[in-house]
Amino acid sequence: MIAVQIKNAVDAFIHKYKIKEALIATSEGIPVYYYKNGRRTSEDPYVLSAKISSVLEMARSMSRGLKHVLVNDRYGRAFLVANDEYVFHMYLSNNSEYKDSTIISNAKRLLTNIKKIANS
Repeated sequence: MIAVQIKNAVDAFIHKYKIKEALIATSEGIPVYYYKNGRRTSEDPYVLSAKISSVLEMARSMSRGLKHVLVNDRYGRAFLVANDEYVFHMYLSNNSEYKDSTIISNAKRLLTNIKKIANS
């Protein structure tokens, strides 16, 4: 039941902001959710493990507490939002109509909701 609630919350967020790729993992490196190119998918375990490791390494390099980072390139925008328990990495195209601050604040809210669902 908890997994379904988390999936529904993340799916709504992904479809609202038209996210191309999303990865949510615990701070211990356990994958919670992975989405790529319009479908929830199961990535090759080695590739997924490498992605989680790199995302966790970026999150550890930031300060403690609720944090975020944004990277722009010519194809899109990458966001990394983390709290003490979860890390959320997402990639959007540049033609998104939402402002970065809106996406970041709602991603932080989503991580808080996931934490509440998991602890219930």
